[in-house]
Amino acid sequence: SSSSSRRQHASAASSSFTVMVRVPRWADAIHSTVLINGQPAAKPQPGTYYAIQRAWQSGDTVTVHFPLTLWTSALADQRPEFNSTLAFMYGPLVLVGLTTTTNFAPAGPVTDPASFIQRNTSSLPSQIRFTAKGSSLNMPITLALQPLYDTVTEAYTVYFTTRAPAPVPYGPSAQAVPSSAADLQVQGGAGLVPSLTPGLVDVRSGNPGEINNVTTTHPITGAPHRLVAFTMAYRYVAGYSPPPGKTLQAARFDVLLINPVTLQDVAVLYRSPVLDKYPFDHFSSYSPPQPVQASGLQVDNTDPLLVRLVFYNNERNVQLQLQANVGLNMTVTWD
Repeated sequence: SSSSSRRQHASAASSSFTVMVRVPRWADAIHSTVLINGQPAAKPQPGTYYAIQRAWQSGDTVTVHFPLTLWTSALADQRPEFNSTLAFMYGPLVLVGLTTTTNFAPAGPVTDPASFIQRNTSSLPSQIRFTAKGSSLNMPITLALQPLYDTVTEAYTVYFTTRAPAPVPYGPSAQAVPSSAADLQVQGGAGLVPSLTPGLVDVRSGNPGEINNVTTTHPITGAPHRLVAFTMAYRYVAGYSPPPGKTLQAARFDVLLINPVTLQDVAVLYRSPVLDKYPFDHFSSYSPPQPVQASGLQVDNTDPLLVRLVFYNNERNVQLQLQANVGLNMTVTWD
C-alpha cells in the first residue's frame, strides 16, 4: 500500500552538495514524507524535484515515503465531448475496469476517487483489487478494478466517460434520441471518421470480416409506458468495391433495442438490405436518405433501453453519415 526508498551516502570526510529527489506527480502532498537522518524535513511537492543541500557526513541517510493513493488522470483531449473522460490510477499504476462499457458515473466526487472506490479485502495480499460504486447509463453498477499490468485475457476499459448522459424521457409525442458523434459509443473495429462531406462525421463499420457495434448512450426512460414506434434515417457509402468482373458480399446492419445493464437484445427494430451501392472508392455522392420506420411495437420500457447498430461487414464495409445536429435522426414514440 506504500512505496518508499532509502538512500545512504558514505564518505571518509564531509562533503557539501545538493541531492535532488524526484517527487512523482501522483504523490500525496499531505502524507508523503522526507526524513533526513530520521528527522522530518519540509514536505515534498508532487511533480517537482526536492532539493536537499547540506554538508554530508559519512552515514547520513535520506528516506522518502510516497504512499500509493487513488487519483484520476484526464484524457489529453481538448474537445468538449471528452472533458469528463478519465482513467483511474493507484499511485503509478493504471487501473482498468473489467467491463466493455465506457460510461461510468461515480457515486461520489470524481476528484475524490477514495469516496467511491474501495480496496478489496477478500483478495490475496499480493493482489491489488478494487471495487467502484456508481452507475452506467443511469443504471447502478459495481465496477471491478485491477492494474493494467495484471490484465491478460479479460475484457477491460481504461478511459471512462464519467458524466451520466441525459435520459430520453417519456413524452406524449415522438422524442429525439441523440445520435451525433458525441452521443455514440463505438466498439470493436467500428469508429468515427471524417465524412467525405467536409465538416461532418461518419460512422465507419470497421474492416471486412468484422461484426461491430455502435450504441447510443442516452437511455430511453419511458416507464411505465411501452415503446410503439421508432424512426431514423441514414445516408451511406459502401467501401471495398470489388474490381470489374468480381463480386464481394457487401455489408449490412441491424438496429436493436438493448438493456444497458445486461446488454441483452430486447427487440429488433430494423434489418437493412445489403448496402452495395454508392461506392466510397469512386465517390460521387452518398445515398439519398434511407428512411427507417418501425411501428406496431409493444416494447416494455420498465427498464431503460439503448439503441444499438450491429454491423455485419461480410467482405466489405459501410459508412453512415451523421447529419449536423441530428446524427441519424432517431425518434421513439410511446403508447
